[in-house]
Amino acid sequence: MVTAAESSGSSINQASTSLVVNASNNSGLTISLHPLPILSISEHYTRDTLAKGPSCKVVGVLLGTQSGRELAITNSFEIALLERGSSGDVDMDTEQSGKGRAYDVDREFLEERREQFKQVFPTLDILGWYTIGPEPTDVDSHIHQQFTSIIETPIFLQLSPNEPETSPSRTNGEIPVRIFESALGINDDTSADQQNVKTPRNKFIELKYSVETGEAERIAVDGAAKAGGDDGVGGSALVTSLTSQRNAIAMLHERMRVLLTYVVGVINGTAQVEHSVLRQISAIVATLPVMTESGFQDEFLTVSDIQAAASRPFTERSERLLRNTLMSS
Repeated sequence: MVTAAESSGSSINQASTSLVVNASNNSGLTISLHPLPILSISEHYTRDTLAKGPSCKVVGVLLGTQSGRELAITNSFEIALLERGSSGDVDMDTEQSGKGRAYDVDREFLEERREQFKQVFPTLDILGWYTIGPEPTDVDSHIHQQFTSIIETPIFLQLSPNEPETSPSRTNGEIPVRIFESALGINDDTSADQQNVKTPRNKFIELKYSVETGEAERIAVDGAAKAGGDDGVGGSALVTSLTSQRNAIAMLHERMRVLLTYVVGVINGTAQVEHSVLRQISAIVATLPVMTESGFQDEFLTVSDIQAAASRPFTERSERLLRNTLMSS
């Protein structure tokens, strides 16, 4: 067992946030954090940041087991949020750009994902939720308040990927993860959102935790680390296979573009008519599987692709590629 950041609330600078209570934790909870949720949360953050930008709000649910006062966080899944007053999903902004906003948990989506995970992992229950950020905020307090109606005493995990290595909480190389629970009896504050709706402000006490790994988990983490190497050395067979498939698809796309350019050139009179070539193209087309799905037909008969091909001249390089394509088929 590898001991992680075990700093209590007494080490927190009270001036840095009004939502973290500078008091010792006496709840008696023993929390063990497994590698899988850490990797899942990191992947969720990376994927959403690349897709939506660094201002997205990353929120998910923690799964695990509880035996008395012992909690084991072993899995997680992401959830959807609804902006208060909105009937659909929204791109969740950060607290900096969305100060004063309030988000509601999409309960229907949450229950659907909960049932799906229950079928695969029947022993796991919801223990709390997670998000990204350096400190708990009013937005986090509002979300935490909603989770108290789902489970009695949810815990709150916060990953801070931008926290520097030299920060006081990471002096011994700990991972940038903090876990909180509600500070009982100190939640009498209220905050108002843009609609002037007042809600209780949860205050938090930081909990101690440890990172616990099994043999299978260590092997999986080691494999994931090797697969993500920048130099490609020691990469997994999956990465190699996907790279080969991508290269093959790119080559196929280029050859299909050449065939399309030639056929459009013959129709427009810009390319020389070769009946033997056209017969070979017809034979290639005849080998395609017969599909009646509307999606396939729309892609296959896309007018924009034909127009784009018609705008490109049939060059000598295209002719060489055409002959190579027909010869390889």
